[in-house]
Amino acid sequence: MKIVLLILIAFVLSACAGVPVTREKANAANFAAQPTDQEAVQNIQNYLENILIDPGSLRLKCSKVAGKGWARENFISDEPQFGYLVSCDVNSKNRLGGYTGGKSYIFIINGGKTIGFDFTGYGSNGPGRHFGLIQ
Repeated sequence: MKIVLLILIAFVLSACAGVPVTREKANAANFAAQPTDQEAVQNIQNYLENILIDPGSLRLKCSKVAGKGWARENFISDEPQFGYLVSCDVNSKNRLGGYTGGKSYIFIINGGKTIGFDFTGYGSNGPGRHFGLIQ
């Protein structure tokens, strides 16, 4: 019985995972001017300099700016962050001096604010982590 209940709870929670932001929130969001691809990469590099153990070892491969979008870490408790979406493969050295291997990130850039969301191992809309373009 406990197993059935756990499976049911997992199914209900996973069904909620794909729910995007509401149209009202998307329409109410404020967007700065869209950055160029070069500006986006520079913003992302500046953001990562404050996070990485060895920023000088950064290997960064980014897509073009995809357009207006949103992302959030946790579907239940986090408000979506709005801005321009850029997906990147981030690789840098760890404390032992070896490269960690590429990790997939989604970055939201809105004016002078850049936020990164690590989606490694979660797929595009994995458990608890969500993003999407605004149509």
